Amino acid sequence: MGATTFAWFTLTNTAKLDQFTVEVTTEEGVELSMDQTNWSSVITPTQFSAGLVTQGKTKPALTAVTTIDGATNFKTLSDLTSAGVGTFAAATAGVDYFEFTIYIRTTTASQDIYLSNANTEIEGTDINWTADKGFTPSTGVAVNAGGALTVNPEDAVRMSVQGTAIHVFELPEAGTNTSGQGFSWTKGALNYYANKKGYVNPTDPDGDANDFATTAVLNPLGTAYATAVAQTGSVAASGYYTTSVTVRIWLDGWDQECYNAIFGGVLNVKIGFTTDSSAA
Repeated sequence: MGATTFAWFTLTNTAKLDQFTVEVTTEEGVELSMDQTNWSSVITPTQFSAGLVTQGKTKPALTAVTTIDGATNFKTLSDLTSAGVGTFAAATAGVDYFEFTIYIRTTTASQDIYLSNANTEIEGTDINWTADKGFTPSTGVAVNAGGALTVNPEDAVRMSVQGTAIHVFELPEAGTNTSGQGFSWTKGALNYYANKKGYVNPTDPDGDANDFATTAVLNPLGTAYATAVAQTGSVAASGYYTTSVTVRIWLDGWDQECYNAIFGGVLNVKIGFTTDSSAA
């Protein structure tokens, strides 16, 4: 039952990456590239797809994973008993989550690069879901079997940008949905799974932090983030100073909104960079 009722435990349900688009933009004074040959201020979805080929990357069929720091040790979960004990396996970039590199250059040495608040967003499509089992969502308002809910993959998505450090982002709470992780069987996706499995008074998940709670700070997208995510070098090459960031995008299996229903959805991602900390 676990393989068909809860996204965190599934091996078959995946996000529609053929409808997962990524566009990268920047402001004047910064140029971007996926291949370190073709540079511009915008990487369109078409150029992005071509750049993935150059990097030897693939668009994965996103499964639900977790990671302690947003960059390493990604894991999937195949079972979670009523005792709160999980069975984990290593997740793979390009298979279970998305990973790619963006190259950045400026004409200024040691230039701080910021994530643009105005030009970075993640949007998903709303999905109408009829619950086949009564449970209590993250809102705390119980839903009976046959009850209607609206879910969205954006509520469970995470994005990390690794340059000078690892920066992890998520959407803030949207409406009545809670976008954070949840380790209580009493609400959200865990409560749905517990009711499907027939668990009675189960023990909340516990154990090795590497398998459970993300310890990285989750920064809300759409709000000011005036911390540089990268810095260009101090030695010029052909008149430009360069740097790069590695971006990872995943659906967090511990998120309270990570229901199987979201895996029929679509994600559109825009990433913007700027040199102006006040615009970050």
